[in-house]
Amino acid sequence: MGVLPRVSSIAELGELIGSFARRLGVIEPMAHTHKHKKTQSFTPANMTVGTGGAATYDYRYIGGGNVGDRGTLVIGEGRITLGTGFTITGNPLVGLPSGYEIDTLATGLNRFGLASFTGGAFGAVSRGSATQLSLAPLLASGTYLATTTMSTTVPATWTAGDVMVFNAVVPVVRV
Repeated sequence: MGVLPRVSSIAELGELIGSFARRLGVIEPMAHTHKHKKTQSFTPANMTVGTGGAATYDYRYIGGGNVGDRGTLVIGEGRITLGTGFTITGNPLVGLPSGYEIDTLATGLNRFGLASFTGGAFGAVSRGSATQLSLAPLLASGTYLATTTMSTTVPATWTAGDVMVFNAVVPVVRV
């Protein structure tokens, strides 16, 4: 009978259990983790940001590094700043970094900072397509909140300088 090593913390115990499980082939080591955030610029669909506008998000990927591996894309903060001459023709669609597709449901929140609407407005982030997230405003519908379609006047009148901020947790597959 072997002697188990002595551990002095829960973290050490977790590392020890993980080490044994990997040796036994019960779990695979995590092959690919972005420990540091990466920044992605993007061109949202269903809108243009206009002159002086910008669209970026910071993300981390946690999961396997091989094609077909499932993992999680965590968008810490995305930001769309409207410039002059912007257009909005529907809910903005935000493309994932290349090499990822949405596995199941994506969840998140967005906050719209509108100069014309004190306090801003809120919305939901959901799956727009296999490679895009949809940013939809939430509006009261009777006693419930419901998503609606964004336009230049929904959830309020947008002006240059207004900002859409969003975050999301996205189950993804490497492609």
